[in-house]
Amino acid sequence: MLPWGETNDFVFRIANHIVVNHQCAVGLEFTILGPMLRFHNDAVIVLTEAN
Repeated sequence: MLPWGETNDFVFRIANHIVVNHQCAVGLEFTILGPMLRFHNDAVIVLTEAN
């Protein structure tokens, strides 16, 4: 588990790899309902699911 509380290290690192981030780059984790996000520039995101 990484220091910021992410609960699925393997999936988190794969998501960072997909978007070409460093394997320990900061990410967002949501449960049940996520927020409405607005990007002011082009963005690449990856959505994952963990069991």
